[in-house]
Amino acid sequence: MKFLVGWLCNNSYSDVAMTSLQGARACLLRDIPFSAIYFPVYAHAKKAFAKEDGHVSPLGLLTAGTIAGDVKKKRWTVTDMLCVD
Repeated sequence: MKFLVGWLCNNSYSDVAMTSLQGARACLLRDIPFSAIYFPVYAHAKKAFAKEDGHVSPLGLLTAGTIAGDVKKKRWTVTDMLCVD
């Protein structure tokens, strides 16, 4: 904690802001497309595993999440690796 306080005091506010936001672009480039792929696929898979009364079993939820994660992995992991510095 002492190091952080000393670092903040010894640097200008613009340096602190730029360092704090340095990885934000890569994070947004990774997370926004991930969410755009994962959550719609999960919602559709969850509907496919729902029973007639709309209830989805825990195994159905796990399977829907696995399917959505697999689709995301195949479509986005290669691009995600390009964002790594």
